[in-house]
This record gives sequence, C-alpha cells and structure tokens, in this order.
Amino acid sequence: MRAREFSRPPVVTLRGDGESYVTWEVAALFGVDPRTVHGWSRRGWIGSVLTPGGHRRYPAPYVNELLHAQGLLDPAAELPGQSALPL
Repeated sequence: MRAREFSRPPVVTLRGDGESYVTWEVAALFGVDPRTVHGWSRRGWIGSVLTPGGHRRYPAPYVNELLHAQGLLDPAAELPGQSALPL
C-alpha cells in the first residue's frame, strides 16, 4: 500500500501562548496521520477547541507541552510567548 501523500508543507512553525494549531499541523509535529490526532482529541488525550464551523483547533501550550513530554522538542527550545500550563 502506498503512503498517503499530503499537499501541505511538512514544516510547521512552533506557536506560543494564545495561538493554536490545526489538525494537520499537530499531525506533522508528531509524525502521525491527522485522523490519529482527531482520535486523541476524542479520547481526551490532547486538548482541542471546536470552532463554530466544526473544525478543531489545538491550543499551542498543550501541544508544545506534549512535544516536550515525548522528547520531540528540545527542552531548551525557546517558544514565542512561552508560559507554564495551569495545573
């Protein structure tokens, strides 16, 4: 079976507080299919916000924290507008 090809660029710019990612961006950051990200959201494994149009947005602080936790982002990486997540 041939790998699915995406028309979007594979490079995603990291975002800071107050910003969000769309599903394909989160998928690119974690190296998974966008349907996997949607499944994580439905299971509550990653926070998301549903837009009035029915699309999901993933708040940058939560995505960036998961990237750190999975070792996919250098802990010393400086993110725009970085702050601690509320516990």
